[in-house]
Amino acid sequence: MLTDEELLAKIKSLIEARLSWGDSADWTNQDFIALSTRFQKEMDLSVSHVTLKRIWGKLSYNSLPQIYTLNALAKFAGYESWRNFKVNTEANIHNPESSFAYPQDGGKKRASLVIKNRLNYFLVVGFASIAFVVGLTLFFSRKKVDVNFLDYSLSVHKVLRAGLPNSVIFDYNADKSLMDG
Repeated sequence: MLTDEELLAKIKSLIEARLSWGDSADWTNQDFIALSTRFQKEMDLSVSHVTLKRIWGKLSYNSLPQIYTLNALAKFAGYESWRNFKVNTEANIHNPESSFAYPQDGGKKRASLVIKNRLNYFLVVGFASIAFVVGLTLFFSRKKVDVNFLDYSLSVHKVLRAGLPNSVIFDYNADKSLMDG
C-alpha cells in the first residue's frame, strides 16, 4: 500500500505529464499562477498558486494538503476524486496491465472514458425524459368517464344475534360499471 506522500508524488507526475511544461524544478512563480488559473478555468476549482508551490516543494510545508486540494489535483489528472485516484492507483500496483487504473498517457484514456460516461449519462437521461413525457401524455389523454353515482348502490344490514360475533351483510349494485369484475 502506498503512503500519502507516494500518492502525492504520483499525482504530481501525472499533472506534470499533462502540462508538458518540463521539469517542475524549473517552474517559476508565473507557472504556478498559470496552473492555478487552469484549475479555475477548466474545473471551476480554486487552488491558490501558493498552495501549488507548497505541494511542489517550492515553499516549506510538511503536511498533506487538505482533501479539497487533493480532490482538485486528482480531477485535474483525470480522476473523479482523490479517493478514486488512490483506489485506482492501488489497483494498478496489484494489476499492472490495467491502463485504466493509472493513465500513462497524461489522462487521455481517462478523458475518453469520462466523455463516454457523460454520453451514456445523457442517453439515459434523454430516454428517461422521453418515457416521462410519453407517460404524462398517455395519462392526460385517456378518455374521461363520467360516473353517475345514482347508478350504484350500497346498503349495510347489521344482524344482531345473541353474543358475539356479530355479522354485517353488504348489498351492492354496480351493474352499470364499465369495469370488468
